[in-house]
Amino acid sequence: MTSILNIRVIKMSRLIDLEREFFKAAKDLEKKSQVKQEFLVRVNKISEDWINDELRWDIAGLKD
Repeated sequence: MTSILNIRVIKMSRLIDLEREFFKAAKDLEKKSQVKQEFLVRVNKISEDWINDELRWDIAGLKD
């Protein structure tokens, strides 16, 4: 009887560990996703600024 109870406790412990690992991995993926999104936003902003600067130079060149 005791050994069956011990096996159940071990199984529950492993399930809890698995659940913790799952949520930790999910949290890490969420962080990575947020970092990737922030990176893309910044790259987009830099690209927009560069395009705006290039257009300003092109327009200034046309005015001359």
